[in-house]
Amino acid sequence: MLASAMLFLLPAGCATAPAGNPAVAELGPPLDLAANAYEPNRLDRQPRPRMQTRPIYPFEMRRAGTAGQAVVEFIVDRAGNVQQARAVAATNEEFARAAVQSVAEWKFSPGMKDGRPVDTIMRTPITFGLGQ
Repeated sequence: MLASAMLFLLPAGCATAPAGNPAVAELGPPLDLAANAYEPNRLDRQPRPRMQTRPIYPFEMRRAGTAGQAVVEFIVDRAGNVQQARAVAATNEEFARAAVQSVAEWKFSPGMKDGRPVDTIMRTPITFGLGQ
């Protein structure tokens, strides 16, 4: 069964956890920024989603009637592929895993800086809701 999820992209520095929705601490290793990835606000054109798969709602969480959220940080590379997807916050590790697996499959038109494609740091919240 697919999750009902709100999918949208935010600059990597944005606060994204809604009020009343506790988030656990860092869940994945820090991004490797040796490739000089850009923040979206420094680009001439931000990455544009071409294909976004919805996360699969974790079976045990759905069965238990548990809703939640995960925030995923990742790099959109020069080819528009997602690299280094990691959960930076989540209400449950199961939601973090499902969100990261989904985001890792997304495809983008890459961000552009000075007329050339560049790596871009992105962050997106994914909400798992039972009645949505």
